[in-house]
This record gives sequence, structure tokens and C-alpha cells, in this order.
Amino acid sequence: MKNFTKTLSLAIMFAFSGIANAQITLATWTFSNNSLNDTVQNGTLPLNLTEAIRTEGTAAITMTNGQATGDYAATATGWDNGADVKNWNIHIATTGYNNITLSSKQRSGNTNAGPVNWKAQYKVGQSGIWTDVVGGTVTAANDWSGALNNVVLPTECSNVAVLYIRWIMTSNIGIGGGSVGAAGISKIDDIVIKGTTISGVEQVLLNSGITIYPNPAITSININSNENINEISIYNFAGQCVYSSKINSDNVSIDATGFDAGLYIIKTIDTENTIRSQKITIL
Repeated sequence: MKNFTKTLSLAIMFAFSGIANAQITLATWTFSNNSLNDTVQNGTLPLNLTEAIRTEGTAAITMTNGQATGDYAATATGWDNGADVKNWNIHIATTGYNNITLSSKQRSGNTNAGPVNWKAQYKVGQSGIWTDVVGGTVTAANDWSGALNNVVLPTECSNVAVLYIRWIMTSNIGIGGGSVGAAGISKIDDIVIKGTTISGVEQVLLNSGITIYPNPAITSININSNENINEISIYNFAGQCVYSSKINSDNVSIDATGFDAGLYIIKTIDTENTIRSQKITIL
């Protein structure tokens, strides 16, 4: 049994060690319709279907002309005296994904001079600290040249339940060199966040006969099985075993308060040496 368990652990760690080549769009805002429904992202990944873009400290978002005929962009005024405070912002989940990248395009009004100087920032979880994105400085103009193109976010943005991203103005200077007024316009478009599936996460899931709830879990993980469970192991996305226990029951509850937020794989071995697995997110 000891050799079998060791072999299983090595196999799981090997499965988690690779990185998938193809990036997947986790969320995107392209504002294809002249409707406020476009504040909700239009990507198809179930993970972030209902996430919306917002502003902080400005007038309400409207939809105005984008980069081409029939295209639109999220637009707001009210950026006056907004340096280091007023911003565009979103939040998404990256659970099950790493190698997170960020793209976006910004434009500021000319006649109604919008902010010139911006930077992208991120924080992990509601209690996180806003941190500048390396390579995330944006200089906006009366065109769409203020762009971020597949800027790589740090590893702490990978596999998290809540990732906040914002584009914050860093000065009160508007196009033309004067101050940004209340009528100053800022537009944002083509926001795309991508990631790669953490290799091995989907491949090791054989969850027939096991029920794990709630998912996501916060304070406890409950496990019901159609066979008595002899052993439970929990692995983080790096393939490290962070919990292991030998038991003899088909109904188990595990205290989840000591786990870091993220994606885990729960492996069970029953009395017939049948291995079952389930993916779970802990918040």
C-alpha cells in the first residue's frame, strides 16, 4: 500500500508539472452592441459568464462609437480631479488556469479632454493590495494607441477565486496638456484576459461515485462516497499533497479553514483500492 500511494503521488505531481500550450480566453469585453448589457463580458467560459466592467468615481458608463463602424466602446465622463483614485475596473476568477495575460485598448477625448496617463494594477482577493502591473503603463490619445498587448501578470494571479484588475488614471493631465474637466471622456475596449489550463487538472478527474460539497468550499469540505473510504489525500495545483488521512467511512467532513484559496484535487481510495478524484475550489 505504501509503494502504491507513493507511485500515485509521483504520478499526480508529474501530471501537474506541464503547461498547456494553447491559451484560453477567461473573459473578454469587446462591446459589440450599443447596449448597457455590454458591460457584462461576452466570453463563453462558464467561470466568468456574469462578470461586468465598472468605474469608480465617474459618471455612469455609456456605449459610444468604438474603433470601427458598428463597433462600440465603454465610455465615461467625470474624470476631473481623479488622479490615483478614478478608474475602470473588473474582477474575474482564474481558477484552474495559470500564465494569465491582459490586453486592452484605451482612448481619451480631445475636445472634451480625457486623462492621458494610466496604469494597470491588480490585487488578489478583496483584502489584497493593489499592485502595479509590470509593463502596464498606458498613455492615452485621441485614438486607440493606448494599448496593452498580452501583458503577463505575475504567478500570484494564477488559480485564484477572485482577481481584481483596474486601469487607474495617474495624473490630472488631459489631452492638449490642460487639466481633465468634468466633461473629459475616457473610452476602453477590447479587454481580453487569457490563461492556460493547469496541466493534468482535467485529465486526472474520475469522479464517478463520489460527491464533494459545497464547491467552492469556505469552512468545510464534505465527502460522500458509494463505498467506504480508506484514505483521503488533497493535492494543490502544483501536485503537492497538503492533506492526507486514513479513515473508514463513506461520509467525511474536513475542516477547510487552514487551506489557502485556490484549486485542489481530492483523491479517495476505497476498500476495493478504487481511486476516485474530484476537483474543488476553496475560497
